Amino acid sequence: MKGFKASIFMLSFLFLGSCAVGPNYETPIVSLPDKFNDPEAKSSKEDLSSLKEWWTSFNDPLLDLLVFEAVSENYDLKIAIEKINEVRALYQIQAAELYPKVDLEAEEKRVRVSETLFDSPFLGPPYQNLYKVGFDASWEIDIFGKRRREKEGAYYEYEAEIQNGRDVYITLLSELASTYIDIRGLQTKIHLANRSVAIQSELYSLSKSLFDAGLNSEIDPQNVLFTLEETKANLPKLEVSYQEALHRLSVLVGKPPETLVEDIEEKRPIPISAAAIPVGLPSDLLRRRPDIRRAERLLAASTANVGSAIADLFPRFSLLGSFGFESSKSHNWIKAKSKTFSIGPNLQWPILYFGRLRANIRAQTAAQKRALFEYEQTILTSLEDVENSLVAYYREEERVHLYENQLNSAYRSYELTRDSYLSGLVDFGELLDADKLRVEAESNLCDSTKSLSTNLVALYKSLGGEW
Repeated sequence: MKGFKASIFMLSFLFLGSCAVGPNYETPIVSLPDKFNDPEAKSSKEDLSSLKEWWTSFNDPLLDLLVFEAVSENYDLKIAIEKINEVRALYQIQAAELYPKVDLEAEEKRVRVSETLFDSPFLGPPYQNLYKVGFDASWEIDIFGKRRREKEGAYYEYEAEIQNGRDVYITLLSELASTYIDIRGLQTKIHLANRSVAIQSELYSLSKSLFDAGLNSEIDPQNVLFTLEETKANLPKLEVSYQEALHRLSVLVGKPPETLVEDIEEKRPIPISAAAIPVGLPSDLLRRRPDIRRAERLLAASTANVGSAIADLFPRFSLLGSFGFESSKSHNWIKAKSKTFSIGPNLQWPILYFGRLRANIRAQTAAQKRALFEYEQTILTSLEDVENSLVAYYREEERVHLYENQLNSAYRSYELTRDSYLSGLVDFGELLDADKLRVEAESNLCDSTKSLSTNLVALYKSLGGEW
């Protein structure tokens, strides 16, 4: 009994004085530029909070409604949330390993003892009953911190999964906004194509009338007819792209396509944002972008795994115990004289593993270094992403202004050429060329406007979206 008390005292002393082996995690210090390269970007600390609900800067109530529905119904987001719940439960399992385990056991069986065994008469009658009930308990005293390191690693992985869920959320909103912009752009292109068909049909009728009157050759109506049929041929392709974008939008909001047709089919202009863009500082990306935060948490988890691997080199102490009742007679089962118990410490120390443990330490150390390099690479990639998005957005903004001027000039040129043609001052070929320039200018402005809004969505995403 004195030896047992001494063992318990020693285990308690070791547990209270224990420490976790292996490296303690510290967030790496990363050197970042003071500002972004694009001169149009306004970098300041005051810009940070303006990123919340960035999609509302487009001032489109239907887009706001679609975002709300997608956040509630999108299946990718639901899957990501359940993945977070799964990893959290795994963390709770690791956390519970620090505490004792208690099992309830109950057994009733009938056995026959071989009569040919040595000294079998002393084993009792051939047929025997066994009745058993009781508790088994075990508690690993985490002296060298293996279980604590595993708990740390599981918690960091849980935090990393939260960031992965945020990444899914941000990607969902950016894809939803981009798809919505594509739909409005395709609607505009279809509208322009139909209007061009109407104008070219009018030109064809005019040229055909002049030909029938003998005032021009057959070449003019044939040239107009060629352009007219080409414009008509583009319409089915635009319709296919429009339907595909509509189907994609329905998947993003988690609804069948037919439920969105009524809301979307009304033509609306391409949404444009005139709000100031909260670019912030490059250092803000460390806490705004979920991919960077996820990589940092995975680095912390891999650091904890190194400590867990190192702890395998040291002995593991446990406290084992059991209490219950055993009897060969049912009427003596739950009685004081049938009581049984055991309690005592247990030591397990790996001695001969032929390099397995140290190889595992090397593997976990290499994984930690790899996680560090991935973290640093993710930061560089995010900077590249933001810089590319800034250049694409601000240069596209310049192109929109140029295409607006081009369209105004093309429309004015078409009107003047049409008036001159009706007055007999120019031939029909010049009028047809002016119409082609008008159609091209309308298409260029539509494509550039759509690209501008899409690039803005990409910029918001690269900055970390809603944070």
